[in-house]
Amino acid sequence: QLEKCIDEHSLENNGLYFNVSKNVPRALLAKILMEQNDYSKALVLLEEIISSKMYMLNNNRDEALSSSSTEMIYAIDRDMFPTTYFSNIIETNRYLPLVQYSEVVLLAAECSSKIGDKSKAVDYLNQIRSKDGVSSATRLTFNDDLKETWKNRMKGGFSYFQFLKRNNLAKSELDIEDYKKLFPIPNSELSLNSMMTQNPGY
Repeated sequence: QLEKCIDEHSLENNGLYFNVSKNVPRALLAKILMEQNDYSKALVLLEEIISSKMYMLNNNRDEALSSSSTEMIYAIDRDMFPTTYFSNIIETNRYLPLVQYSEVVLLAAECSSKIGDKSKAVDYLNQIRSKDGVSSATRLTFNDDLKETWKNRMKGGFSYFQFLKRNNLAKSELDIEDYKKLFPIPNSELSLNSMMTQNPGY
């Protein structure tokens, strides 16, 4: 279905972060493929987003979440959904990003590393690190620098936890037990399906 969405949607979002362009299903499908360890196919989709040249990296996280962001691919606008729930997540920022360009570049760096293209991986990562004003990554420091950059740019967001889980870092970075990498299945769902069992640990 996501592949169908890519075909059917326009590349433009008409300047509205909450409109779906074809880059939204591209990013979502890429993340699914990464969870399935299909990094080559994921990278193709991510590089289609990058090559569209519709987005630019902002200088820091606050800029990336502002109303003048050049990174936002898809987001929830707090002004349109002024609930306590979203306000607590977004804190002082207007938008709750669901897909943003810095995430796409970080994912591309990770995919490139996983398939053995270290030069490309370092290049993608340093695009963000140069904006953040920190030292450049090298092949030797790539893994630590990737983890640091994810934390600086994405901590508190959905994708940061996915990155930690995908790379077996959730326990060491967040001090959580392995079983908490999966949420409990609600009892209401379990009661509807006798073939379903609760995730271990709950």
